Amino acid sequence: MRFVFDPTKTDIAEIIARLSPMSQTRCSISSFFSSVSGSFSKSSAASEEVSKTDLSTDRIRFTTAHELAHILCEFPKDSQKEKLRHAFAGAFLLPKVILEKELIKKREQIILWELEEIKQIDAISIQAIVKRAHMLGIVSDFYYRNFLVILNQKGWKKKEPVEYEGREEVIRFRQLLHYAVSEEIITLAEVQNWPI
Repeated sequence: MRFVFDPTKTDIAEIIARLSPMSQTRCSISSFFSSVSGSFSKSSAASEEVSKTDLSTDRIRFTTAHELAHILCEFPKDSQKEKLRHAFAGAFLLPKVILEKELIKKREQIILWELEEIKQIDAISIQAIVKRAHMLGIVSDFYYRNFLVILNQKGWKKKEPVEYEGREEVIRFRQLLHYAVSEEIITLAEVQNWPI
């Protein structure tokens, strides 16, 4: 079920097509001190648990996509697997074709209000947008390094200058539950106590 992921070549449609069998995956995300951690484990019942403490929606989405990479992707043995999982999350949440359309391909720089607008449209952090743009060659190494310096100087690594204002509503899990009940994989009685 796992596949080799290349952040510049793997098609997002291929990733999405692989999600249907993931109905038996349990996901938990929690905040420890100032960092984020997440984990997946297989369970016998189809369940998904995402606990939000003080995490922003875009951070939760990114961490969940990162954890999905643990399930779906195989990486070369001597690779920096966590960096590749971050690349997967960026590609999953902001596909190349979308980012190139929004930034009109190669750029010398991206101004803050553009990043804020993309964040509101795609629900992905400004940090992840710029990292993805750098990875795809849309912005230069020089721009990316300078962006990281500004990010640290202004304290935006922990709290970005703009919050994602959209409201997230998870429907995929409900769809999977409907499927599981209709196919008699689980019973309606088992589902009734779940917070959906």
